[in-house]
Amino acid sequence: MKLKKFLAGLAAVTMLASCAVTSGNNIVFYDAPVYAASALKTSSNLKEAAYVTWAPVSGADGYNVYVDGVQIDSMLVRQYSGYFRADAVGLKAGSHTMKVVPTSGGTEMTAQAFSETVTVEAHDRSGYAFANGKALGAYNADGTLKSDAVVVYVTNENKDTVTCMLNAEGKGEVECVGVQNIITAYKKGKETRPIAIRFIGNIEDPANMS
Repeated sequence: MKLKKFLAGLAAVTMLASCAVTSGNNIVFYDAPVYAASALKTSSNLKEAAYVTWAPVSGADGYNVYVDGVQIDSMLVRQYSGYFRADAVGLKAGSHTMKVVPTSGGTEMTAQAFSETVTVEAHDRSGYAFANGKALGAYNADGTLKSDAVVVYVTNENKDTVTCMLNAEGKGEVECVGVQNIITAYKKGKETRPIAIRFIGNIEDPANMS
């Protein structure tokens, strides 16, 4: 797809899969190694992000993942062939604890929970865009997500049906359907909240891509 044109004007983008992107205003690509599903594996020294992989737990039908005691969005937890992976994004530099709690029927299997400590690095935010402590886009200067940021998760399956409530016309929130319509509505400049669009996997052209 015409990626440069499609991403033009976005405030923040995070891509999760075989490659990952975290963005303040700097967009940084890094490799995402795949580990064999045996023990818990974590990736440290990433730019304001970390991930953990683990083998399936007997009797579990789901997993809750926490970073420093705060649960991450379920869309950041994914199943692959023989293992699971969870990505934590918007982490400030330093050490963090990632905890995986298996669930069964909606109940956490706390006795089978496991955790690891990860260390992440800060992006280099020197330059005019961050002068005087300014932080553009959906992320604070320390890499954490702004408290009023709108977060949208886009997969190839939901790219034309994903919804988001935006103040598109300056007359109150309306439902915007499809990632292209969300981007178009946001570019009108009436919505004052920052937006982070997180792409999961390979996204083909939306139906109404301009």
